[in-house]
Amino acid sequence: MDEETRRAVATADEALPTSDALPDAIDTGRVVFGFDGYLDRVREVVADRIDPESPTWFVGHGVERSVAVSGDGTDSVAVPAVPDPKLTTSSGDHFNAGLGLALIAGLPPAAAVVVGNAVAGYFVRTADQPSLADVRAFVDDYLKKF
Repeated sequence: MDEETRRAVATADEALPTSDALPDAIDTGRVVFGFDGYLDRVREVVADRIDPESPTWFVGHGVERSVAVSGDGTDSVAVPAVPDPKLTTSSGDHFNAGLGLALIAGLPPAAAVVVGNAVAGYFVRTADQPSLADVRAFVDDYLKKF
């Protein structure tokens, strides 16, 4: 497992809330989501266009990696494989929900992507909506899934 993914998982594991209590609000700026196909060139194409003073983010998620680009830099996180997915329709929506949860909780970009991957990963494996405890357990075991 690459070191960037290990650091992101450790940060998410440490910072992910253990209860349903989340801060009332967070200023996350404008979030722009990208999907499969963007990941190969995201660092070259998007990173050069991010103004460090701007709150704009680009997040791309795919089968093998998820990438977050912001004014602070680029983070790339490995995605655990799912050999026998139960349901893939709306997995992107689940990723976005996890990413939003993580941003509301105040996690940095790489850790937020781990939480997005965890919500989507749980859903794809079970075809069910994860509870916060399910997401927490997925993050706890994230590195074991490789």
